[in-house]
Amino acid sequence: RVRLNLSGENFRRRALVGRRGSGFYEYAMKFGATEEERVRYFAREQLRILDLLEAHSCLPYVVLDGEQPADSLQPLFRQTVRLHLTHRVS
Repeated sequence: RVRLNLSGENFRRRALVGRRGSGFYEYAMKFGATEEERVRYFAREQLRILDLLEAHSCLPYVVLDGEQPADSLQPLFRQTVRLHLTHRVS
């Protein structure tokens, strides 16, 4: 499993501002009356999901820093996939 962590500001820019007028933006509106409330909601959810992974996941996983450029994350992602496939084959 791969998990991408984003700061609140990056989430705002990528997921809210960048998706205004989309289905996701309409979906996100139910999580707060203002954009700031929605950012706080998704930041809390991000932490909650990470806590759940740490407490209950039997599968290997990695948390990638979403603040990094995508091209710097690709080697880590590939390494995680190879590791997962190696464990499945064994």
